Amino acid sequence: MKGDYKAPGGKMIRVTVDEKDNRTHRIAITGVFFHPEEAFPQFEQALIGIKADEEAIREAVNLAYEKLG
Repeated sequence: MKGDYKAPGGKMIRVTVDEKDNRTHRIAITGVFFHPEEAFPQFEQALIGIKADEEAIREAVNLAYEKLG
């Protein structure tokens, strides 16, 4: 599963999710970021093992962002 997002006037972010048994197995977040790049492996790890559907991923992203800032 892949998704791209470009905010109006902003930078492009690409997320690639590999799933196994309907769970996230591997996640890669790439793009140009203003946040410290060393935070992204922690962010990706926080999303491993969740249900591989859009709503569950969106919720997990929001929770991970709150936790990791």
